[in-house]
This record gives sequence, C-alpha cells and structure tokens, in this order.
Amino acid sequence: MFKSIVHNHLPEWVALLTVTIWGTNFAFQKALLAEITPWAYLWARFVGMLVIGWVIVLRMPRRAGASARIARGDLPRFILSGLVGYCFYIGLSTVGLAYTTAFSSSLLVAMSPLFTALLLGALRLEKVGGGQYLGMGIAVAGMGIFVVEKMQIGATQAGIGDLISVLSVLGWSAYNVLNKPLLAKYPAPLITTVCLSFGAAPIFVLALPEMLAQNWAAVSTGAWLALAWSIVAPVWLAWTLWSWVNARRGVAKTSVFMYLVPLVGGVASWALLGESFTPLKLAGAALALAGMLVARRMAGSGRQTVDRGPQMAVAHVEPAPAGAQ
Repeated sequence: MFKSIVHNHLPEWVALLTVTIWGTNFAFQKALLAEITPWAYLWARFVGMLVIGWVIVLRMPRRAGASARIARGDLPRFILSGLVGYCFYIGLSTVGLAYTTAFSSSLLVAMSPLFTALLLGALRLEKVGGGQYLGMGIAVAGMGIFVVEKMQIGATQAGIGDLISVLSVLGWSAYNVLNKPLLAKYPAPLITTVCLSFGAAPIFVLALPEMLAQNWAAVSTGAWLALAWSIVAPVWLAWTLWSWVNARRGVAKTSVFMYLVPLVGGVASWALLGESFTPLKLAGAALALAGMLVARRMAGSGRQTVDRGPQMAVAHVEPAPAGAQ
C-alpha cells in the first residue's frame, strides 16, 4: 500500500522535495554569508553556474521547433534580461540576505508573482482583474505587519536588508516579462545560460575587489559545501525536477506548491540558524501568504499571469529564480 501511495502521488512528492530545496537554500546561503562576503560569494557562484550552464547547452540535443542560435533582433532582449534578472535581482537579493534574516528574505522573494502581475498589467500585456488586486492588497498589508517591528526601532540593518530584497524582486519580475517572448522560440537552458552570461559580466567587475580580498583559505568545509549546494541544487537540480513535475501535473496545479517555500524557509531558519518569530511576525506572514493565494486563485479564474515563483531566480529550468535565488 505504501508503494502504491508513493507511485500514485510521485509528482507531488517530487514537488515537495523541490520546494524544500528552495526553502532551505535561504538558510544555507545566510550561514555561508557569515564566512564569505556577499560579492565574493556572488563571484564564486556565478562562475560555477556559468560552467554548468554552458556544459548543459553544448551537450543539449537539438529539438524540433527550438532554435539553438540567437536571432540578432533578440539579442538586446537577452542582454537586458540578463542584466535585470541576474545582475540586478541576484546581486541585490544576495546583498539583502546578508543584512536581513533568511525567513524575511524567503517571504519577500515569494512576492515576485505579484510584482510580475502588476508589471504585465501596467504594460497591458495581460489583464489583471479586481480580485487579483484584492489579493495583492491583502499580501502587501501582511508584509507591512511582518516588517512593522523592524520599522518601529528605526532603519536597522534588517530593515534595510528587507528594502533591498523588495527592490531586487522588481528585477526578477522584469526578467519574467522580458523572457516571455523568448520562451516560445528558444530552449529554456539556452535562455538561462545566455542571460546569465550577460548578467555575470558586471558582477565579475563589481565583485573583483571583494573576491581578491576574501581569505578563501579560511573558509570552512561546511561553507564550501553550502557554496556547491547553492550553485547546483536550487538552480539546475531543482528546476529539472520542477519541469518534470509540471509535465505530469500541469503548471496550474503545481504552482500552489510555490507558496510553501517561505514556510520551509521559516522552519529551516529556526532549525539551522536559531531564528525566532514573534506572534506579530507570524500573523503578518500568514496574511501575506493568504493574499498571494487569493491573487493566484483569481488569476486562475481568468487569464493566467506569469507566475514562475520566487526561485526562478537563477534559471528557467529555474528560471532558477534567484531562489529561487
């Protein structure tokens, strides 16, 4: 009977495994940033992601209807997408995480589908209904409650980190909108790797001083393992699994699992980092998640908005979300 339950619901189990990878990644990155400076970490992570990305692209089979060559007219979109998605989003979200808590970062990044819907509506690319705006309003109110304690004691480091994290999500939302036409023409790993390449160029320049100043010999084995995890697991591994789940259950059904990412992030932050939560913070987080679910349900009752979830932060296969980061 146990084998039957596992077999019949295998996609759901794989979806839970995937969101667990994304949720725990915030805690792992937060612990890693205690030993490696944010920009040095970005430099090392981008090198690793680029190596894996180009290995995948060069070994990728040529599929019918999917071009492996980039049309000259699409090149500006690839460049801009890489800059806002990888340089802006990944860069700022990592710096924000260095100043705030892992749970705060995971919850704020989960707001990305709302920003994406607003951007699509503002550009008149997709219709955003009144029910979606209601859900967004509830989510924003919940986030206000979540961060109010930090704001009551002034612009602390954690409060500044939250603001940086929110700002970074704008980059992720713009990335989704920019990539929408590309997804119909190119394989997802190619989009991810090419955009990552353009986004990595400014990161390598900006991060060079901290990378050279970083005492890499003093980095612990655990930190090196966390770095390897952040390069492989939340991006290439998790989004390969997520694509497999979507192919068997459909995006509409599996997207609900994305809202478990902040919950997993909270549990991981408590278990691994000893993070504590006041009743007010928990209430704000619950209200924010409820608002996001309302917005998602209202979107599902009409035309779908682009909701690729927080961790599409670094790739489409990730995209991987950043992440999600």
